[in-house]
Amino acid sequence: MKRVTLLVRRRTVGRFVGWLQRQGLVHLEDAHARTGEGNGFKRLTSATEDVDARLRELETVLGVFDTFAPLKRGFVQSFVPMPMRISAAEMEGVVAEFDLGPLHGECVCIGEEHREHERAIAAAEAELEALEFFRQLPFELQQVRSLKRVQVWIGSLDLRSWANLQLDTGAAELMALQELFPLKRGVHVCAIALERDRDEAGRLLRRYGFSERAVPELEGDLAGGIGALRAELSERRDAVEALRARAVELSACRREVDILRGHYQACRARLQAFSSMAATKRIAMVCGYVRVADVDRFGAALTSDFPDVPPFYADPVPDDSVPVSITNGRLVKPMRFLIDMFGRPDYFSFDPTPFLSVGFLVFFGMCFGDVLYGLLLCGVAWYLSKKSEGYEGLHNFTMMFFYCGISTIVFGVLTGSWASDLWRPEYIGEGNPLLWIKERTALVDPLEKAVAM
Repeated sequence: MKRVTLLVRRRTVGRFVGWLQRQGLVHLEDAHARTGEGNGFKRLTSATEDVDARLRELETVLGVFDTFAPLKRGFVQSFVPMPMRISAAEMEGVVAEFDLGPLHGECVCIGEEHREHERAIAAAEAELEALEFFRQLPFELQQVRSLKRVQVWIGSLDLRSWANLQLDTGAAELMALQELFPLKRGVHVCAIALERDRDEAGRLLRRYGFSERAVPELEGDLAGGIGALRAELSERRDAVEALRARAVELSACRREVDILRGHYQACRARLQAFSSMAATKRIAMVCGYVRVADVDRFGAALTSDFPDVPPFYADPVPDDSVPVSITNGRLVKPMRFLIDMFGRPDYFSFDPTPFLSVGFLVFFGMCFGDVLYGLLLCGVAWYLSKKSEGYEGLHNFTMMFFYCGISTIVFGVLTGSWASDLWRPEYIGEGNPLLWIKERTALVDPLEKAVAM
């Protein structure tokens, strides 16, 4: 990496930031932190509220799409998402013509109505479950509510507690008990006590772990209440399906929404880059890092588009927070996926990719060592790598598994594992080629010498 400092005319700084973003060669840092206080440079400021508001609207729209019409992703894409490819003309067309306002408003309404219906459905289902329970009782709820000067409890006990409660002489003196119907590991019980014994009987039931069910308050009969709830549930579910259908219809413009989100994310990054600069009344300072391999290309582009902006290069020092860009050869590059999973090393340390790669491949081969399994893994990974050559992350992911397949084959040969023990004469006959190869290449049998493995 090379540390680069650029001095730009204040009036052209906005255009310069956009140019830097399109080039994608400079990792910007906080110029104000480098210059310090008291030297005439002040931090540039930019408001991101409007962009952030747009991004929140877009996230709301995409949240509705993901709820009702989620994208179908393949197995590999769930690990390594494939980037969207768009042209500059398509981006400009979407930014200029796509009207987000009505779509966002409708998605907000869909989301709010859906949450309201889901809450109502959950409440109605809970109430319906309670009413269905009371419909199984051998008596009517009206009979329970008509009782005077007594307290009625309806609930459940586990079998042991129910047996102990029946044997409790004190409980027999306080209340009348009736088994309603059994459960898998308990029983539903009805207990009745006089009003004067309510508190003592209640404490006794709680001591045995009694779980009470509240008697619902219904204006009409139980069957009518259940019917009304079922009708409400059906109506609510139909409304949810209508919302789902409308959301699926709206999701046809998901690509435009994704493009617009990318545009506003780029706008926010540009504004944040603007805020990382320090400036006087006439000059703005831009600080960052450029890869050594990109210095010549960056210098040529800068001379062509901004000839009055000379770059000043310096080597980074240990106190700098230097971004890390790992450069590997073509064969080792797919294994960089492992480094990215755990975090890249410090700039002034070494690249652990070759060391981690060897250990990972050896361990993978020892765990899955089998020739035919390795051949299958190599075939599938090679096919997927050819399909994903235009997508670096996915291509490296599939090529890493191709290497894993090779390691699996090697350890399969060394341990004599060919679809486990397909080489045995009882499977494919005496003198078969797999047995001939296994006898000449296998160094250890993991089943016979497990300790050696």
